[in-house]
Amino acid sequence: MGAPYLLVVLVLLVGFHELGHFVVARAVGVRVLRFSIGFGPVLWRRTSARTGVEWAFSAIPLGGYVSMLTRDDPRASSVWAGQSYEDQPVSRRAMIAAAGPLANFLLAWVLFTGLLAFPHEEPRARLAAPSEQSWAARAGIQAGDEVLA
Repeated sequence: MGAPYLLVVLVLLVGFHELGHFVVARAVGVRVLRFSIGFGPVLWRRTSARTGVEWAFSAIPLGGYVSMLTRDDPRASSVWAGQSYEDQPVSRRAMIAAAGPLANFLLAWVLFTGLLAFPHEEPRARLAAPSEQSWAARAGIQAGDEVLA
């Protein structure tokens, strides 16, 4: 029963991480070729007619990647000149690299803030019955006593 939940959490974390790289790369002018959640054999893919980005889900969801235009690509010298990752200054490349971990930090902050924003009852620490000869029994601790501090 835990495996589907683990899969959902992995896809959420990986997807949000890669989305951070993707958004910043696009914002600073780098041409993104593929956004993939997972690696290995591709299970699903679709290419956006508007942006040309290929969106993909692969078989092993333990990672992902954002494939950006490189200088080796023939399109980098003609159609998309200046839009490769290597053509960007170090500051922009650093922003792209840092965007994934920062996106995960933002996700954690949003989720924990959301959890704490709603009223909820904290679980209470209740004790089981101590064995008859223990120091806890001699001290008067009984089953159902609540731990306060």
